[in-house]
Amino acid sequence: MEPDPFKLRCGDRTADAAYRVLAFYFHRLRAYETAVRAGNTPQNVHDMRVEVRRLRSALRLFRKVLPIRAAPALKEDLRQLAQVLGRVRDMDVCLLRLNKALCTLRAADRRRLAPCLRCAREQAHRARTAATHWLTGARYTRFTRRFMRFMQTPPVRRGKKTAQAGRRYIRRRWQAVRRAGAAALHTPTEKNLHRLRILCKRLRYACEFFTGIYGQPAARLAARATDMQNALGIYHDTVLTLRWLKKYAQRPTTPPAPTTLPALPHLQNILAHQIHRRKRQALTLYPRFAHRQTRRLIKNIR
Repeated sequence: MEPDPFKLRCGDRTADAAYRVLAFYFHRLRAYETAVRAGNTPQNVHDMRVEVRRLRSALRLFRKVLPIRAAPALKEDLRQLAQVLGRVRDMDVCLLRLNKALCTLRAADRRRLAPCLRCAREQAHRARTAATHWLTGARYTRFTRRFMRFMQTPPVRRGKKTAQAGRRYIRRRWQAVRRAGAAALHTPTEKNLHRLRILCKRLRYACEFFTGIYGQPAARLAARATDMQNALGIYHDTVLTLRWLKKYAQRPTTPPAPTTLPALPHLQNILAHQIHRRKRQALTLYPRFAHRQTRRLIKNIR
């Protein structure tokens, strides 16, 4: 992404910034439609899902100046789209993690676990088909029309100057990250780490929205938040893969074949070890992320 795609200026009002940010990411979202429908690569799904997350984050960030009546319906549309794309992304990640874990097993165990991998591929295919239907159906068409009407609706207020509001937005996001980080370090549960990942993501997006105004401090803070988010994301993906594998082993309707069952504990142990290692890496990274260098960047955003 170019350094300042929104062309924001310090004297712009918050409402002007909100509509520019939303228009930019909506345009990028539409640009990924064809590739996702064609099912070219998992990266296309991930890219489109990122644009959905950025739109949701922008609606949340600028909620005080945006049209109140139209926003809830739009948020619900984006939530549903995120769920549809999320199922595809989750299965793509699951397949990737399973394949990597299988490479560490003996050839005999890999042959026994072939039905497990086949089941994951089938579920990934169904998730992709469902996403294609959603994107070509009436719900997505209504969403795009609703969004374009939303963009033509006047704001409820123009808000403060962007330089002043953006600084407050970023600092609030940072304070939320610090609270979540303290909770995760004290009690590193899956829930607390997931919460920290989401808040790092919101901090990153807020910095990206205002990089054109604050320059390098915002860009560097976004990069640091991205590194933290990625470390937590790898941990989260591995947790999802192990959870899927346990559900596969306990399916009541179509249980795994007798030849597959003995090999499943080996695969589960590998994933459990990876989860422990990824959690340790993320918890080690967080104190460096929350170090005085990050706090200095926050102070320099002014």
